[in-house]
Amino acid sequence: MNSPTLPGYLIATLRVKDLEQYMQRYGLPAIAQLNEIGAEVQVASGSPDVLEGDWDCNWTVVIRFPSKSVATEFYNSAGYTPLRMLRINELTDGGSVVIVEGLDVTAFG
Repeated sequence: MNSPTLPGYLIATLRVKDLEQYMQRYGLPAIAQLNEIGAEVQVASGSPDVLEGDWDCNWTVVIRFPSKSVATEFYNSAGYTPLRMLRINELTDGGSVVIVEGLDVTAFG
């Protein structure tokens, strides 16, 4: 019996310099690329409720991909690389981006 492919998630916490420019120059083109591969933005918010720890970012994004490998392929793709470089070099002042695999709760019995 094959286990189902778990979704992959890209989670980003960023310090966006100008949200309007970020959305126009990066966000909208990135969403168009994500839609083409079946990925969905689950969260895009500038107003988290910080319950524990430090939070020095002003923008949080969670994107659901069909799998972790699809998320990694997207992040490293030739089509996304110019947008990634634009985000890193012009539109943000740091932050963190991670890719994680979804949880299979059936694995716990």
